[in-house]
Amino acid sequence: MLGEMLGEDLSFLEKVVAISTMLSLMDKNLITPPPFY
Repeated sequence: MLGEMLGEDLSFLEKVVAISTMLSLMDKNLITPPPFY
């Protein structure tokens, strides 16, 4: 149970990091402030 849960958490964290990095790169390339703030 613990091993499977940790594996899922790691994969989820990796996905979040990848998405955040992609969004940051897109923001830098577009040079447009996100209207979410």
